[in-house]
Amino acid sequence: MKSFYMLTIFLLLSFTNKLHANQPLVELLVKTASFDSSLLALYFKNQEGWHTYWKNPGSAGLSFDPSFTLNNQAVTLPALEWPLPKRYLKNQYEWSYGYEGVYGIYFKLPSLSATQTPLMIKVRWLACKETCVPGESLVQGSIQEGKFTYHDPTTPAFSITSKQEESNLQNIPDESILPDNLNVQIIIDEQERLYLYSQVELKSRQHLLSQEHDLLLPFPHPLFTFGLEEVTYDQDKNILLSKRALMWEGDFQTPPLKLPLNGIFSPALQLKFLYANPFTAETRVITSSIPQISSSSSSSSNSMITTAPEAATTAKKSTSLWVALLFAFLGGFILNFMPCVLPVISLKFFALMQQRSQLTQGQATHLGIQSTIIKSNLAYIAGVLATMLLLALAVIILKQGGEAIGWGFHLQSPLFVFALTLLLFLFALSLLGLYEFSTPGGKLLSVAEGHGNSHTLQEFFNGILATVLATPCSAPFLGTALTYAFTAPFSHTILLFLTIGVGLALPFIIIIPFPGALSLLPKPGAWMNSLKKFFGVLLLLTTLWPLSILFALTNSKTLLLLVATLMLATTLFFYFKNALYLRRPLYWSFTLLLLLSSISLGTAIAKHVNTSDQVVNRVDSELAWSEALMAKLQQEKRLSFIYFTAKWCLTCKTNERLVLMSKEFHDLIKEQQLLMVKADWTRKDPEISKWLAKAGYAGVPAYFVINKKGQLVNLGEMITVKRVANAIKGQDQP
Repeated sequence: MKSFYMLTIFLLLSFTNKLHANQPLVELLVKTASFDSSLLALYFKNQEGWHTYWKNPGSAGLSFDPSFTLNNQAVTLPALEWPLPKRYLKNQYEWSYGYEGVYGIYFKLPSLSATQTPLMIKVRWLACKETCVPGESLVQGSIQEGKFTYHDPTTPAFSITSKQEESNLQNIPDESILPDNLNVQIIIDEQERLYLYSQVELKSRQHLLSQEHDLLLPFPHPLFTFGLEEVTYDQDKNILLSKRALMWEGDFQTPPLKLPLNGIFSPALQLKFLYANPFTAETRVITSSIPQISSSSSSSSNSMITTAPEAATTAKKSTSLWVALLFAFLGGFILNFMPCVLPVISLKFFALMQQRSQLTQGQATHLGIQSTIIKSNLAYIAGVLATMLLLALAVIILKQGGEAIGWGFHLQSPLFVFALTLLLFLFALSLLGLYEFSTPGGKLLSVAEGHGNSHTLQEFFNGILATVLATPCSAPFLGTALTYAFTAPFSHTILLFLTIGVGLALPFIIIIPFPGALSLLPKPGAWMNSLKKFFGVLLLLTTLWPLSILFALTNSKTLLLLVATLMLATTLFFYFKNALYLRRPLYWSFTLLLLLSSISLGTAIAKHVNTSDQVVNRVDSELAWSEALMAKLQQEKRLSFIYFTAKWCLTCKTNERLVLMSKEFHDLIKEQQLLMVKADWTRKDPEISKWLAKAGYAGVPAYFVINKKGQLVNLGEMITVKRVANAIKGQDQP
């Protein structure tokens, strides 16, 4: 499941935006094998030039994901070894393993009765050429007396001969013992980076190693991510040497597995490979037992072994709870000044100004107004803290379930973003005076307009709204606190989230014991309506932000057009609401239509991400980030700038506009021949989430430079062109 989400999101963000709808890129044929009726065969036929992926897809790709329902029950069918894959090497940063043309995968069927047994197969794949297109197929049929029959006899798109089946069978590698002349090790170098080394002693000066295959191709392993294999020939020793970077993934298992400090695995690691015999050109499946990590000649075997990125600073790792709480409080307070939160905070101040006017003009008793102020603020504070508590509990539950998440994770849900878009839009229309927006507690603007006292439940929901709008933002101090919160014990996580809430609600906490502070606010008047409309326009423009996020998550112009149409229809409805209200049936019909349209569109958006065959443009001037790519760049000591971003992250977009899009930064790129690497976290991507966690971050933004020494320099969450230049020159050390 981890690999599925990681690679699906990564690839959907990595390729050009074309749809191939005329002819299926991959066709699927299901039958029982002609040579063994106890085997269910899934044969695939790719269009010419297109390939699909092996179990280990490489640096980018997506393996097959078959699921079976036998006799109306989900079952797992054991598979034979898959056919030998081909290696596709685009460049030193992009490689994959997969198949072209016609090939088949075989699954062992359980013992079945002689009666007809229904069988449903669902397979997902990714087909790639210059672009990549995900696809899936659902086949329904039944098995009787060793033969699979389609329910729809017209479903099979192609046929396969017995000769083709035999050829496919011969391409399936056999298992073999580890050859005596093959040595496999895991080695840690002086920079505490892990590598998989292997060497083959040759019997002659010639070998038959194909350029289309690796010497030693690893099967997927839950504890490792594998880099690209580099094979060299040592003429003096007459040996082939294979080397590939390793990334430890044990920290993200359930429960977490730490890399042993003494380098000894107990029990020994069992790594499975496809071994391309350089003498016979035959490939066999072998298993190597690795009891320990070996050190290079200049490193001690007892030295501390760490797989956290070198950019993870000591300060972040050693942050105490009290420091984290202080940072959480300060960061929460700064969130009050973020663009999305300001309209809600401003309306809250409008309400307080109205209460201040009543207090000074004697419209109610002094104690009565003070009591109203206290109740109003307490309800708002309770809304903020309740939302923060729910977020903390959601983080705990998701992390317990093995999910890799970070700050703002809910904005990776298209359904949530759609709801947020509509909420902001309705809020903006209300500020512009088209109607009075009502939360479950009452009219949101009633106090600001002098229509009544503050409602407790209304203020509670205002606090919820302010908190939700604050979550896309990062702020100074907040990053360190969140990093601690996302890695701390559950009780500390809850405490830190609540402290952020206290900081966010601080202006209104202060007013409770000091109601006299209201006298510092300006007197209410006609200017408030003008300011309210200004905030309405500002919020209307802000609505474009979640719309852009929604498009990034769904990549569907059609859905975006439907959302815009719904928003236009809503605007017209409120504009003509008085005229419509005179004709009650028409008024309620339009109301029901808008409500049903919103629900239907939300349902379509939720489903679209899972079923869409969209592909997204690859940025020509940037490389798409992967952990293997970063290790490769460090190994080559290639000057690189790596930035982690998301379309819903306002801080990210501000940094990109002020720094990354500046002329000075582009001049720096040209001058230093700086390679740009982008990690886009707009959609859920466990690989990015896990790497950020290892680097000491709970979310984005995050910025790094690989300098000329191959060191990864952490630039933090806020950058300047000067800081980047200093890091490149080695003046800002990791």
